[in-house]
Amino acid sequence: MDREIPSPQDRIIIEKQIGRRPRGLLYVATRCPFGAPQVIITHPLPGCREHSPRRHSEVTCVFPTVYWLTCPALVRSVSVLEASGEIERFKEIIEKDKDKRERLAAAHREYARDRVSLLTGEERAWISHEMPGIWKAITTRGVAGIRPDNYGGIKCLHGHYAHYVAGGDNPVGELVSGAIRAYGLPESCGQDNGLPRGWCTG
Repeated sequence: MDREIPSPQDRIIIEKQIGRRPRGLLYVATRCPFGAPQVIITHPLPGCREHSPRRHSEVTCVFPTVYWLTCPALVRSVSVLEASGEIERFKEIIEKDKDKRERLAAAHREYARDRVSLLTGEERAWISHEMPGIWKAITTRGVAGIRPDNYGGIKCLHGHYAHYVAGGDNPVGELVSGAIRAYGLPESCGQDNGLPRGWCTG
């Protein structure tokens, strides 16, 4: 997992990209050709960083997204694919291909491992002891929070694509990447998507 601590300017850009301050921001995973954050890495339980362990009752919700696609151009392009019914087509492709099925299950497991790796030793000990249900979710949920009994499923193309762009061997993200090119959709700003070149950094 590549990671880079976000600079103050990165934080300003990310807030501009998503329209709000991201909770639990830890790292920048990848950057676009203009140097702006493209995929970020977030803490699985942002409340751990905002509340003391003694107030763990306030920390009750897992944020399942480890890799968050923030590039507005790519978010729009992936949204076009979802609106075009590509999720169902990708499901059919995965179901018919044993290698892709196995890779997808492995990608979900890798995603869960990456999520756990973002916790400190103290956080792991505290969560596993005080909140076993949340600990189970953190350690077993795959991309987009999918349950382990549905590792062959696809919930969110943005999540799979973000994992793929960040270096994950994710067959769904791979299919998304191919579809973006096949549709002729923008892969960055300044490509007929209403976003001028270097929009995020301007």
